[in-house]
Amino acid sequence: MPILKVPGLKSTGSASSMKSGSKSPSASGSAASSAGSLPSGDRTYSPADVLKFKKPTPGFLVPFQTSPPVQFLAFTIKDKKSGHVFFETKRPDLDAGTVVPLADLIVPDGLDPDMLRTVNYDFGADFLDCATVSTSLVFAVGARPVSNFRMIERHYFGDQLIKSFDFTFGFGIPHSVNTWESVYEVPPIDKKLRAKMIAEPRKTMADSFYFVDDKLVMHHKATFEFSVPAAAAAAGAASGRRGSGGK
Repeated sequence: MPILKVPGLKSTGSASSMKSGSKSPSASGSAASSAGSLPSGDRTYSPADVLKFKKPTPGFLVPFQTSPPVQFLAFTIKDKKSGHVFFETKRPDLDAGTVVPLADLIVPDGLDPDMLRTVNYDFGADFLDCATVSTSLVFAVGARPVSNFRMIERHYFGDQLIKSFDFTFGFGIPHSVNTWESVYEVPPIDKKLRAKMIAEPRKTMADSFYFVDDKLVMHHKATFEFSVPAAAAAAGAASGRRGSGGK
């Protein structure tokens, strides 16, 4: 569920780009697949390739584009059952309900462009208890049609693959604005793994791969935090002290 960080978006919830000078979340990682290091050169990647990956890629598999085939305009993540919104971001001009023309992405001087496709989310610990998460993604298509638009997400804790999602939008008409609704049926998380995901921020990571006609055209990365509210953390600490005989 990562989304490109674009200047001008307004957000509710917590998300931030990687800080300047920091490494990509898995930049120091080893091989992206069980077969070894990623192949070098100008090769292309297919859905079958990325579905073999067992750990985060050590970098991005395609170059950053200032004129990508699609641009993301709004994104919402919520608990499907309760409707609680964990995160929401959109371009202000979408509120008018007008079609938004595409413009080249501008990378400020001195900014690593990869920061614009790397984001850190903090959804809070309650997010880990959601059985079903729904997302809504609004995107604009450029001058060329986009056929068989597909997204594959691989989620990891460290170098352990914990879940994988595969969604297909289909065909995007040139110069159109589209809404892509997705539902994530989240598998139960082991209690020990859940505790680790809370205790070790940003060790939970995701690679999002976007394909057009089975060719990889965009690659985004995300890291996740699941922070415990201060009041709940204080209550848990007090309970622990009572259980150990403390006052």
